Amino acid sequence: MFLFLRTITLVFVLFFSFVFSSDVRAQPFAVYSGTGDDVQTISKPDKNMPALLAISGNSAGRHFAVIARDGSGNRVRALVNTTDAYAGIVPIDLPPRTDTTLLEIKASGGWRIKVYSIGAAQRAKVPGVFNGEGDNLIVLKGNPKLANVRGNSASRHFAVIAYDKGGNRLGAKVNTTDPYNGTIILPSRTLLLEIKAVGGWTVDLQ
Repeated sequence: MFLFLRTITLVFVLFFSFVFSSDVRAQPFAVYSGTGDDVQTISKPDKNMPALLAISGNSAGRHFAVIARDGSGNRVRALVNTTDAYAGIVPIDLPPRTDTTLLEIKASGGWRIKVYSIGAAQRAKVPGVFNGEGDNLIVLKGNPKLANVRGNSASRHFAVIAYDKGGNRLGAKVNTTDPYNGTIILPSRTLLLEIKAVGGWTVDLQ
């Protein structure tokens, strides 16, 4: 599912950097699994850097939540909060001003969480069309000015959030509970798009 990308070095604030490198199937840095409620202490591939989590669980369709917390137990953000069966990819510590070390899992059944380097994010060529399903984070290979976005046929929450090369949030460019088909302007510094979705979606980068 994940592919490392062609070599691109990105510099984060405080001179942090990471590399996308090509044509190697990404292996998870760590895998955590369990049943029911739990709190997991996690390790990231690079300390003080963002990472990706591939999360799956809630096959019975009960309440399922995954909450990121720092080493003191302070809440960083809710990564997953659903009553649907879930399989998706979410970033942690993006923007890179937090340090997630704990994951609080609220579940009725089994779950699995795989930790990847942020460099494992999937690439979307510009111009080009990228099709996905559920939550994901994609890195843009090029400098798009516009994106036609389609998705959310089931009328759930649907959002597209832009980030620059420093991991700084550039705003939610789509945020709706209606089926969506529209063209949006992407800020010139956009490098990453985080998609929050239930079901399929398409981003046509122009």
